Amino acid sequence: MLRILKNFSSLSGFILVAVSLLCFLPVLIWGPPGDAPDRIHHVQLINAFVSSFQSGTLLPDWVQPENNGYGSVAVRFYPPLIHVTIALFQLVLRRMDWAIFAAFSLWSIIGCYGVYLWAKDIVGGEVAPLGGAILFAISPYHLNQFYNSFLLGEFVSLSVLPFAFFFLRRVCGDGGVKNIIGLSLAISALILSNIPQTVVCFPFLAMYALLCLERGRIFRQAADLALAGILATACTAFYWVRVVAEMSWIHIGEPNTDPNYDFRNNFLFTSLDDPTGTGFASLMVILMVALVVVLLLASGRFKSIFRDRRMIGPGVMLILSILMLLPVSRPVWEAFDLLQRVQFPWRFLSVASLSASMVMAYSMTGINSEAMRKNRPMMLMMIGCVLIFATFSVKQVILGAELSEGPQFNKFAESAVSAEGLYHWWPVWADKRTFNEPEQVQANGRRSEIELWDSEHRIFSVSPGEPATVRTAILFYPWWQVTVNGAEVKTKDIDGALAFDIGSENAVCAVTFREPSYTGISRVVSAISILVVMIFLLVGSFREKFSYE
Repeated sequence: MLRILKNFSSLSGFILVAVSLLCFLPVLIWGPPGDAPDRIHHVQLINAFVSSFQSGTLLPDWVQPENNGYGSVAVRFYPPLIHVTIALFQLVLRRMDWAIFAAFSLWSIIGCYGVYLWAKDIVGGEVAPLGGAILFAISPYHLNQFYNSFLLGEFVSLSVLPFAFFFLRRVCGDGGVKNIIGLSLAISALILSNIPQTVVCFPFLAMYALLCLERGRIFRQAADLALAGILATACTAFYWVRVVAEMSWIHIGEPNTDPNYDFRNNFLFTSLDDPTGTGFASLMVILMVALVVVLLLASGRFKSIFRDRRMIGPGVMLILSILMLLPVSRPVWEAFDLLQRVQFPWRFLSVASLSASMVMAYSMTGINSEAMRKNRPMMLMMIGCVLIFATFSVKQVILGAELSEGPQFNKFAESAVSAEGLYHWWPVWADKRTFNEPEQVQANGRRSEIELWDSEHRIFSVSPGEPATVRTAILFYPWWQVTVNGAEVKTKDIDGALAFDIGSENAVCAVTFREPSYTGISRVVSAISILVVMIFLLVGSFREKFSYE
């Protein structure tokens, strides 16, 4: 790791940090994006982790205040990486708008560093990798993920993706424990950042691995890659095991019949008139492709890119990812149900943007004073395309976003704690009727008295009377355990709310959220795996430090 870090010059680091901070400075000045349909969902998840950390809980299983106090299970399913990052910053900065600025500036810096490392590993030098990283930082799609689409998890996934390609190439080329661990951590971060982007990116990672394999060492390289995959699977088991086991219980796991989420209606270049949807994404692709082509022509690298074995991977990925945006790829989409659940072909712009940054970095290696003197018209065209590219990102993406003033956004964040969450993350047995009844306990007219009502434990008593069905203001989920006078009773749902039957005597009811056994097992597996990874990293760092000294 020290050898990787020492190649990152202080000047390059300063420039990339400055560019990333400038990209998100509007958040600090004017506030975070304030016009997104799932903004409330993200704010609620951030609040859930803040409350969890404040209470000493690392992984919340249940969120109480959401949905008018009925609770929520969204925290069990949505990849936690970005919300954990913002929550940690909020604990320090005490303001959500500042925390969002800090979190996305950090992830932008991380993404730029990943592109710089990957480009430096492929093309060498200092200026070209730095240029590719800067163009990645200001790429319209990457900034649009935050400013307009509010795809917070996707922004993080695109920031960690270059590390996955970098370490994959290093594993195939050099092997070694540190590269295997680096690849496993990059894949883990990808899984914990966004599920659709994981589905989109994994085929490209597999293709890149095939291109990087070397004859004579294929079995050893395949074993190293498999070990990195196993480590990543084990490290993230605490998250994906619950998702796999329980996703069918959530509305988002159902087939989506909304035409707005149908991949057939979201291919690019089908309508350039749409200023915010596929038309806007189509303009991004046009700008990106134009800049790539002009850079290749200006540098004289147009013919050599596919003869250079190092660049075959990024070049092929750029072409294939662009094809996946277009209607010509519809047969591929039709063939794979998992791909159809990605919903939006424009999600492949993440791979296209990253690959384009690598091709741009490669092109810059051919730009020097002699080339600028001999090919002045093409150089002027190149400078013009770069300026148009940057201007589009600033004017159309950043300044075109609907920003909410910091105090107003923070006020909204506080009020969103108990608001209704997104329907997609409700259990399939719940609907809007579930949360309409504000009374915490209903027992056919029998009087109730609340003794304890916190996130995962509720204790209350119901006075004697006729046998009754108790309906609680708790979202039904199979892991609620109910005891009445010390004896466990069967639970059921009434319009999506937790309910159970009691007899005629006075009933002391205890409601507790009990995780299934596979949750505990998966957490132990992840904890052991993360500990092993940390031990190997520390040992490797100490050995590398003494070797370097």
